[in-house]
Amino acid sequence: MILLTSFPCGADYTVCPKCDNMFDDFKMGEDPDSEIKYYDYTGDKNLNINSFYFCKKCEFVFKDSHVYHENGCTESIYFIEYVTKYKVNGEIIQSNIKKEHFSSKIEILETKCSCNGLVSGPNGSYPYSKFPQYYFDKCKQVYTYGTSN
Repeated sequence: MILLTSFPCGADYTVCPKCDNMFDDFKMGEDPDSEIKYYDYTGDKNLNINSFYFCKKCEFVFKDSHVYHENGCTESIYFIEYVTKYKVNGEIIQSNIKKEHFSSKIEILETKCSCNGLVSGPNGSYPYSKFPQYYFDKCKQVYTYGTSN
C-alpha cells in the first residue's frame, strides 16, 4: 500500500495518508494543541520538528516527501516520509512516534519514504513521461539519522 498526502484548499489543510482526515495545516512544532513539548533531532539539521505533521485522529506522524502526481499549484499529491525508528529515554523503538512519547526528548534514527521505489503515479496532470523535471527519481527509500543506529 502506498501512503500519499495532499494539501487542498490552497494548502490550508493537510490530508492524513492513513485515515484521510483533513486537518488544519499546522506542523507539529507550530500547533499549540499538538501536545508536543520537546524533540531533539541529531545528525541531520534538515530534519526538525517543523517538517513533520501529526494527525490527531489516528496519531500518525509524517512529512511530505517527493511528488507522486504533479497537478500544479496546491493540487499535487505527494509520497510521504514517516518515522520507523527512534530513541526515547535510552530505548530504541521501531515504530512511528507514539503519542505517549510526545513530551519526551526524542531522537529520530530512521525514516522511510512511502514510494517503495516508484517515481510517480500514472495520472498526474503533468505526467513523468513528459515532465520528468517535476519528479524525484533518486529516492533512497530509507533514511538513517542520528548516532545511535
